[in-house]
Amino acid sequence: KTIALCENTEFIEALIEGYTGYREALELKKDYTEFYRINKILKIYEKGRKESEAKNIIDAVNAKLNVERYKNQIKTNELEKELLVEQAERRNIFFILSIATVVFLVLILVITYVSSKRRKALVEDLKIKNKQYLIAKKESEEFAKTKTKFFATVSHELRTPLYGVIGLS
Repeated sequence: KTIALCENTEFIEALIEGYTGYREALELKKDYTEFYRINKILKIYEKGRKESEAKNIIDAVNAKLNVERYKNQIKTNELEKELLVEQAERRNIFFILSIATVVFLVLILVITYVSSKRRKALVEDLKIKNKQYLIAKKESEEFAKTKTKFFATVSHELRTPLYGVIGLS
């Protein structure tokens, strides 16, 4: 009954168990012709079970390999993503450093320009002061000459009559 039920459902384990039990019963009855026929059928089912188990093992190994491939692929993708993030961070740092350098250079240029303007203003002031100094120097020299001439004239004019008075006295 077990064999008849299992042949319709294709439940191989139950079929093998049923045929194994039937074979043992035939061996006890010493019906070797039927034993031989049932043994052949049992070997066919056992061979099918072994092939099925081998196929299941192969499928399991293939599944494990596929899982490992997918894991490796995921790792590779994650590493590539990390690499891209690092490259983006490097670009950002380079960009920030470039901007900082440009700002620094512009700042130096502005400071140099302002310093140059101040220097030009100081030079212009100095030129004006030098002109004023030269004018004052000329005036001073003229004043000194006039003063010297005045004292020379006054002393001459006073000395001459004084010598006359001193001489008479």
